[in-house]
Amino acid sequence: MKKYNFRLQRVLEIKNVMQKLRERELTKALTALEIEELTLEEHKKMRIGYQTEVRERKRITAFEMRIYSLYFAFLQSEIESQLIRIVNCKNEVQSRKKNLTEAYRDKRVIENLKQKSRQQYKRDYDKEEQVENDEISLSSFFKESNVSI
Repeated sequence: MKKYNFRLQRVLEIKNVMQKLRERELTKALTALEIEELTLEEHKKMRIGYQTEVRERKRITAFEMRIYSLYFAFLQSEIESQLIRIVNCKNEVQSRKKNLTEAYRDKRVIENLKQKSRQQYKRDYDKEEQVENDEISLSSFFKESNVSI
């Protein structure tokens, strides 16, 4: 009997490559999310630091107060922008997770087909082997029968 050959092997290899690609994409998206979250934390720490500095100063001129006020408004707008970027990154991560899940599912379907195909091949092989063994046994039996008659 000929060697087992899964006819969808190339498709399975492509599914493996796609799965690895989706894993890398998810990793990149998670890294981007982490960077955005760290940036948000830095902005918040800066805001808290400057607020503490303003509270601890004994004398602040109106001009300095105006500068601090403008800077706090700038930091607040940066924080709000950063929150929007984080939401976008989270959406991207969700999308990448969905793509990865689909890639896993697609690969698993092909792997199941391969397993079923291999089992069918084994059954056919065993059946063919059994037929050959039966023929050998019958042939041997008839040879012995003819000799003893």
